[in-house]
Amino acid sequence: MFLLTFTLHGLWPEYTTGGWPQFCPDRTRSPEPEPSTRQECVWPSLMGPSESFWGHEWTKHGTCAAPVLGNRSSYVAAVLAAHERYSLDTVLGEAGIEPSAQAVYSPSDFVRAVRAAYGATPRVSCQGQTLVEIWMCLDLDLKAMDCPPAVQPGPRCGTRVRLPPGAAVAPACQRYSPPWGDILAALAGTYGLVYAVRAMLARRELELQAPFLNALDESRGRAYRNPAADYAPSDP
Repeated sequence: MFLLTFTLHGLWPEYTTGGWPQFCPDRTRSPEPEPSTRQECVWPSLMGPSESFWGHEWTKHGTCAAPVLGNRSSYVAAVLAAHERYSLDTVLGEAGIEPSAQAVYSPSDFVRAVRAAYGATPRVSCQGQTLVEIWMCLDLDLKAMDCPPAVQPGPRCGTRVRLPPGAAVAPACQRYSPPWGDILAALAGTYGLVYAVRAMLARRELELQAPFLNALDESRGRAYRNPAADYAPSDP
């Protein structure tokens, strides 16, 4: 499923050596906040009910970010604020990267566009030749930083990448999408936007501060690895 705008996958802590903490105890015991229209528009689930997806993101990732981001309401607010601050639709449109059934891009085209806008190197992931995710790595203040080498979102892209057109944004959500001017004409998103907040910490700091690391999410399935126990500079 493709949409006419980038959407969020999530925000979650991740170690710079790879892997992330997950399913931490919910010491905040915060209730599920009533979702805003903005949340429903920019953070939809593409594989089931959005409420279940948001609950999964909080339980698996948000609980481990609670020492930095606070309770569930604060976590949701931080995710939405990061999405607003880092507008990939605008950045790619201004770089001349537009969705097309024919156009072919290089992965470096997307990386250069994001780096030029935010001064930080992201990660991109593809399914075949189709771009499906862009990860932006953020520090503990949610400011853009270079993604560490070990941080990889999923299947890597080949030399040729496509950005296919997507379905139109629903009328109720257009106010949360970039203006559709000449620069952004027909701009389409991918499967989703993934932020990753990953702090550049040394091994000792990881041992001491692992519960406080913060990151933005969207790849599922990698096993959690405690860097204090498994640390190795060559970890993938």
